[in-house]
Amino acid sequence: MKIIDFENIENNDFTVINQFSIKNKEFTIIPDIVIFINGIPIATIECKSPNINYPTDQAINQLIGYKQKNEQFFYPNQLLITLARYQAKFSTTYSPAKFFFDWKIPYPDIEELKQIIQKPTKQDILLYSIFRKENLLDLIQNYIVFEETDNKLLKKLSRYNQYIASNKILQRIKTEQGGVIWHTQGSGKSLTMTFTAQKIRRIQKIKDTKIENPCILIVTDRTDLDDQISTTFKNCNFPNPIQIDSIKRLNEELKNPTGKTLFTTIQKFGTEKGKIHPVLTESENILVFVDEGHRTNYGELALNMRTAIPKSKFVAFTGTPIDKKDKSTPKVFGNYIDKYLPRQSIDDKATVEIKYQPRLERVHIKSSELDVLFDEEFSDYTEEEREDIKKKYGKYRYIAEADDRIKDICKDLLNHYKTTVQPEGFKAQIVTISRDTAVKYKRFLDELGAPRSEVMISKNPTDKPDSELRKHYKTKAEQRALIKEFRKEMTGEDDLCFLIVCDMLLTGFDAPVEQVMYLDKPLREHNLMQAVARVNRTYKENKTHGLIIDYCGVSKKLKEALEIFNDGDVEGFLQPLLADVAKAEQNPFGEIMVVCKLFWMHFGYMT
Repeated sequence: MKIIDFENIENNDFTVINQFSIKNKEFTIIPDIVIFINGIPIATIECKSPNINYPTDQAINQLIGYKQKNEQFFYPNQLLITLARYQAKFSTTYSPAKFFFDWKIPYPDIEELKQIIQKPTKQDILLYSIFRKENLLDLIQNYIVFEETDNKLLKKLSRYNQYIASNKILQRIKTEQGGVIWHTQGSGKSLTMTFTAQKIRRIQKIKDTKIENPCILIVTDRTDLDDQISTTFKNCNFPNPIQIDSIKRLNEELKNPTGKTLFTTIQKFGTEKGKIHPVLTESENILVFVDEGHRTNYGELALNMRTAIPKSKFVAFTGTPIDKKDKSTPKVFGNYIDKYLPRQSIDDKATVEIKYQPRLERVHIKSSELDVLFDEEFSDYTEEEREDIKKKYGKYRYIAEADDRIKDICKDLLNHYKTTVQPEGFKAQIVTISRDTAVKYKRFLDELGAPRSEVMISKNPTDKPDSELRKHYKTKAEQRALIKEFRKEMTGEDDLCFLIVCDMLLTGFDAPVEQVMYLDKPLREHNLMQAVARVNRTYKENKTHGLIIDYCGVSKKLKEALEIFNDGDVEGFLQPLLADVAKAEQNPFGEIMVVCKLFWMHFGYMT
């Protein structure tokens, strides 16, 4: 039996009832408007006068009260709406008040809406976008998921930017090879991929194309990103996702790709030096979603991937803006499909703004260009290979890893955390230049009686058997357990307050309870923006911003990051940092003298 006919819209009965009365043994509730499809209550709307104080808050409280009085009526409900003419918000059932959002962009066509009403209000935009029959059925069929997170089952409804981007993707691949989705970090790119893949799986054949029951291949360039995105799909009960664990497995799966959903890192398209990657399939039935499409998709690995699956369609997802001078991403993937800018995300309360504070200027290190260039040049290498190469270069690490310097930072860091961060119920990441430095931070923090911390570093087979690094090796299961524990709300009972990292958890890591990043690693441009975005996730009401505490002197890099991107693309996300960056650069000579002193001390000229 089909309760709703999603294929033939007009086969359904759509009914709107004003002042619908619902009784149970104890209460009678009378919502302002209830929308029924085939007699099933699908959406409930509460209307308020725009002239009263806090009309949206009052409407949300009333809807929550209705659910408490007659929960059974809301079981089949999918949408809760509040209207007050110039204000309008939507959510799915059982969402807290903070997850009621605006629908700001009319979909599918602003001109069509203006034919109905010349100057549409927020209320008009939401009603037009959600309650067109085809949109309503699309939303309840394809854009609601039940995600299991930390042993809680959460019902999640697509935000307007995710819904619009997803449908634009399906429109684009009808006419072109693909394109670029740029949605600022923290605004739900993984869920956008999930919603889109879910819709493709359900509709089976994409209209006006030859694509039928396609293979959906999700490609990242970091293991932690691969874990994060595949986990999102699995937590949402997506059918049969396969996380590829080897080059051999990838080759086997792609030789018969129909109907599969595969997750892999781009490094699994690697070949022996001098060899050309073989063609694995000529199928036109493969859709490739490439996360962080600007990073490793112009070199040899990207060429190998396109050689292996030459007739596939590629959509790049990125959370950072494209450089003013960088034409590679649109050239490789196609023009922008959709943009969701930092300022929009902050205004929508999908993310919080990020603030920047330089501390202990006397320990800042300016001569970090070598590390930055190294990280860029060797980005395709594994962490173990990079670690071996790093041992052969530069004096920067000698200064950065000096015991006295790290002790000073730990004392200051601990004072800041205990007085400013911990009382508010937040946690922090410490980002270090190397695995050795991460271990030193842990040792000195423990000596100072700091709250609980854990080191998350990769393994390296060249580490000596008695190396202190080996004491901090963790299995995948142990890493997952620690991440899960770090994400938990503070209770005061042996809370895990700090994660100390080097390269791990700087991309794709989502922990809303994290407010602060203590940064002691030179980063720039995309890498810097990706790292600092770890603190922009929304949490409780008292998390009004994320905070970057700079111990290595990245203020110049922040200014460079601003300069290489279009002003409108970074407005809001980095804007709050500007004033603090300017202050950090008011006395550069003091920092230069400290660096000189550190060099002299290292080579024995000073004590």
